[in-house]
Amino acid sequence: MDTNNIADMTEFSGYLASPHWESRVSDFLNERGLHYEGPAEFMICLLSHGRIIGTGAADGNVIKYLAVHPSYRQYGIASHIVSELVTYAYTNGQEHLFLFTNPKNRAVFVDIGFYPILQTDDVLFMENRKQGLQGYVDFLRSETERFIKERAIGEGAVGSIVANCNPFTNGHRYLIERASKECSLVHLFVVSSEKSLFSAKDRYEMVKEGVSSLRNVMVHKTEDYLVSPATFPSYFLDDIDRAEQINCNLDIALFMRFFVPELGISKRYLGTEPYSHVTNAYNAALQRTLKKAGVEVIEIERKNCNGKPISASLVREYIHAGNMQAILPLVPASTYEFIVHHSILNQ
Repeated sequence: MDTNNIADMTEFSGYLASPHWESRVSDFLNERGLHYEGPAEFMICLLSHGRIIGTGAADGNVIKYLAVHPSYRQYGIASHIVSELVTYAYTNGQEHLFLFTNPKNRAVFVDIGFYPILQTDDVLFMENRKQGLQGYVDFLRSETERFIKERAIGEGAVGSIVANCNPFTNGHRYLIERASKECSLVHLFVVSSEKSLFSAKDRYEMVKEGVSSLRNVMVHKTEDYLVSPATFPSYFLDDIDRAEQINCNLDIALFMRFFVPELGISKRYLGTEPYSHVTNAYNAALQRTLKKAGVEVIEIERKNCNGKPISASLVREYIHAGNMQAILPLVPASTYEFIVHHSILNQ
């Protein structure tokens, strides 16, 4: 970064918890046509004469809030901020980084080391690995070939399910059993977001144990490519009210572009969602979009217990209340044992 012509430059970095600084950063981002969504894990602010001239943040493995005052864009400030954020992320074990931005910013982020994954009308999804997504789907295809050979799985329909499983319930098991009966092979993707009561690793292990008796079900981690609403930032969008729709469109486009052709997926299974309008909208979008790509979408009525739909959110409520008796009919024995043995009740 060329700082010779930047007078009295100072740098502030860390967790932005002060209302004063939050207000200043919010104003700076608003002036750049961006929106402040709340504190990030790690924030960098560059100042000249006490005035903010550049910002950037790392939130888990997502880079966000990158903005530079127009009068200072010739000094390499964006590259400096991203370099500092990457160093912070690497130091904290996050080497695979992502960002979401307006498509008009493509050249800016390509110049500082990010590679496009997918672009829609509203959002450009990028990562800091040149062949990251392609490497992941190549791995999935290789593992699938090995799985089919080892288990002597014949030809037929290939199903898919994407689920958070926070935690894995009898409702999830019911949906997966249905797919397993109707397909020769089922790809079960467990969302890798860490913004859940149960970690991505724990949810993956819970699911693997819970479906171990279904020999044609192959469990995968999404590895941040099938995007979770919990991690999708909307700070760069002109219309914040459309954030959920834009996130859904991006996720569906990724699934269609890469996962469907690479894995030969012909069916996508969904459970009805009586409690979430976001999930209902997502399911409707899947129905509309995947049908055009020749993928059949099967929406299964949610399994009930005592007249009420089984939901992971209800299980979490009982966990927080310490009501283990109420959990018993809602989850497989393997999930129940996991909750008890991993001290989830104390979290």
